[in-house]
Amino acid sequence: PYIEELDKQILTEKSARAIASNWVGIELMMKRSPELITNLIGLLSYATLIIVIDWRILIVLVVMCFVNLYLNRRAREYMEKHADENAALMRKQNYLYKNTIKFENLKDIILYQMSDWFRHAFEKNCSAGRKWSYQNERMWLKPAVSDIAFIALRDFAAYFILTRQVLHGHITLALFTFYLGIISGFSGWLFGLMNAWTDLLRSNIQVNDYRCIMEQPSTFSGSAGVKTFDKSKPVSIRLENVSFRYAGSEKDIITDLNLTINPGEKIALVGENGAGKTTLIKLLCGLYQPTKGTIYVNETDIRKFNRDDYMGMLSVVFQDINMFAFSIIENISGKTLEDTDISRVMKCLTKVGLKKKVDSLQWKEMMPLSQRLSKEGIELSGGEMQKLLLARALYKNAPILILDEPTAALDPIAESELYEEYYSNLIDRTSIFISHRLASTRFCDRILYFAHGAVVEEGSHEELMRRNGAYAKVYQIQSQYYTKGNAQTGDGVEYA
Repeated sequence: PYIEELDKQILTEKSARAIASNWVGIELMMKRSPELITNLIGLLSYATLIIVIDWRILIVLVVMCFVNLYLNRRAREYMEKHADENAALMRKQNYLYKNTIKFENLKDIILYQMSDWFRHAFEKNCSAGRKWSYQNERMWLKPAVSDIAFIALRDFAAYFILTRQVLHGHITLALFTFYLGIISGFSGWLFGLMNAWTDLLRSNIQVNDYRCIMEQPSTFSGSAGVKTFDKSKPVSIRLENVSFRYAGSEKDIITDLNLTINPGEKIALVGENGAGKTTLIKLLCGLYQPTKGTIYVNETDIRKFNRDDYMGMLSVVFQDINMFAFSIIENISGKTLEDTDISRVMKCLTKVGLKKKVDSLQWKEMMPLSQRLSKEGIELSGGEMQKLLLARALYKNAPILILDEPTAALDPIAESELYEEYYSNLIDRTSIFISHRLASTRFCDRILYFAHGAVVEEGSHEELMRRNGAYAKVYQIQSQYYTKGNAQTGDGVEYA
């Protein structure tokens, strides 16, 4: 499932901590399990010898063992009870740290003089973290103190009983020394057993957290799922009574949506912010699971597909920009240079209008993005970065193309030209375009106007304008700002 909700993020963080090092979670459990068995065998062997010496010594040792286990259990229960509190503190600390070193945030921190605010937030969170650590260590201090008391009581009982036996002539000094070694060895096995058991109890908490995230239901059928279709051919998409609401919400974002997109059809999704357009895209991508209803691709429920195969059918460009500090060519292909078709990358750069820009760079398409990993790296403008994302989607050449307002940073003319360029190059692709600028999607076969999680109007641009409904009214309002000509029909539109 798509990890976006807070409870899912918490589970993800816990599962990551369960495999973070050799001394937590799964690794610790694997180390301590054989040690537990070894110490148990040694303990039982030495216990039989101590019974021969004096059964009262064994009683003292066993009682102290149970006291120690009880205190360890109390400490573990405290740790379990307050684990979420600690996780929240760690999550906030990591968030603050990442945002203070993030280059993109630097201008806001400087211009709005937020450094003191961040420092205060750090100090406040660290103070709360210290309080939690203090209480936690206090709980684990009790079994540690009991260990010291255990050693003192063990030695007192052993010396007292064995000394009396020597004085009464029951054992020799040689046996006295031997028996002390047996008692000391028994204590060693006992301590080893308790430490292994305590670590297993601790690691069990972390392993349970890991299992919680791994056992979350998946949208897809995994490696055994149905294979997808020929990716060189367009596919159909059908939504049947699809509804979706976010966890904890009482209202549907999308309600009983029925929609059919024919193979190779170009669809535009338009509407106000919050109408459910991006949510619908995430449902199609399998990032969200419908609360109700089914999504079909070529009349096959997408939940039956092999996950990797289905992802290979999608080329999606979202609003947010996500590029990596590697070369331009690697960012477009998403593969190693050996597995990249360089000529196809260059064609994609040409289609999105970046070829001239790339050719002007020192290392051309091999130029790294950003200076995080290379001093020679470059920073592209917002519009150029979005064009690069579009080139990535084109390179993938998937049968389904989805553009979720990726051209928001472009001017209206550039956006319209880019969308029309896509239209001319994607005759055999099922495509979905989302844009706030209605004039940019006039070329689409069908336009769906979204409102309150449902399609309220549907048709071509000309049909919707003739109806003079919600779409036409929004189009006319927008046309006042960046068009000249006949706003009613859209004829002679010229961006200002």
